[in-house]
Amino acid sequence: MTQVDIGIPTHGRPHYVAEAIESVLAQQLTEWRLTVSEDGPGSEAIAAAVAPYLDDPRIAYITTGEHVGAAANMSGLIARGDAPYVALLHDDDRWAPTFLARRVAVLEQHPQCGLVCSSCKVIDETGAVLRDIPPRMPAPLMAPADFAPAMLRRNLVSTPTVLVRRRAYEAVGPVFDARFKRIYDYEMWLRIGVRFAVVAIPDTDTYWRLHGEQSTLQGRRRGNELIAFLDHAEALIARELPGVRLDEGDRSYVRARRLLSAGLDAVELGERGAARGLLRRAVRMHPPLMVNTRLVAAIAGLATGRRGRSLLGAARLHARRRNIRVPV
Repeated sequence: MTQVDIGIPTHGRPHYVAEAIESVLAQQLTEWRLTVSEDGPGSEAIAAAVAPYLDDPRIAYITTGEHVGAAANMSGLIARGDAPYVALLHDDDRWAPTFLARRVAVLEQHPQCGLVCSSCKVIDETGAVLRDIPPRMPAPLMAPADFAPAMLRRNLVSTPTVLVRRRAYEAVGPVFDARFKRIYDYEMWLRIGVRFAVVAIPDTDTYWRLHGEQSTLQGRRRGNELIAFLDHAEALIARELPGVRLDEGDRSYVRARRLLSAGLDAVELGERGAARGLLRRAVRMHPPLMVNTRLVAAIAGLATGRRGRSLLGAARLHARRRNIRVPV
């Protein structure tokens, strides 16, 4: 019996996809079915990388036919299967052999949970470990009433580490919301977390690859998307958890930080008027941001022209690569 449907969405990275497949083949739990789905009409490079593995009847390779984007490709992979658990492995990441067995066991022990996640290790282009990303959840097991408000402050779920109960996907609609082009996974984990408990384990058996082709780094300007997500998330929580009252101080803090992010984006893009308006709104909403180093950087970028904008962009990219978070 197939216990886990695994999907590897891929697009233009044949040099990593074989390593991802090898990590699936090495799993201690062997009752899985893997589909590699290439976004677009297909390429000789990806087909050649996958071909050596297609003798295994558990492995299939498909294409979407036309370019549909990452969210739609992943949604299609979820819909293809019928196993009780679903795992999505990005084509540039990999798992340790214990990944599936450990997570299936945890979800079997916690039938109220919709997904399990963990901390992970960051690796470089060669696979060398750079550092650990520690657990993000404040508690190992969180009920919807606790998880949902915490998710407004920041995404608590490291996407490469996730295993989802199929019933949870079916309950919330197994389609990633393409309106959120860079944070569609964040939206999905919240959507599951308002209906099901979420459990985190201490394992670091996931390897998240950091490299120059990475979409999360290339598409780093997402302030306006985060503001739209915040509106959507508050409405979702109000509808699904009407008894939960969001703390007004937390709401203003989070919204101010999102406005600050959008303001930084505007500075980078040279949109001076929009940047000033967004930064003023952020400080009015949460005055302690006056001493935030990101605000200082934004003001410096506004004052120093193109050179300042370039330095600001480089600093933000470095912070994202190093997973640096600025307090306040």
